[in-house]
Amino acid sequence: MGFFGDSKPKVSHGEFHHVKNYLSEKGFSSREITQLGGYFHGDLNEGGSSAGISKHEAERTVKWLREHKHHHTFNDDQIDHIDHAINKYL
Repeated sequence: MGFFGDSKPKVSHGEFHHVKNYLSEKGFSSREITQLGGYFHGDLNEGGSSAGISKHEAERTVKWLREHKHHHTFNDDQIDHIDHAINKYL
């Protein structure tokens, strides 16, 4: 992270693994966890120091999940758990 680089915290691959474990403990199926991983795949696999889920990316995705429920299977409680789990590592 340089002087002009992105100094905001990010959820790393390893931390996202903890997020997935937490969600599994909250009753998410493996299919739901895989589906969620797909929504964050691009963020987690960006090149170099950009890799990881930033606060902005997390907020954008959670907002999209709330506004586009017909595109996925997550209910309001599950979206709240997703939001909580990701913010725990930011």
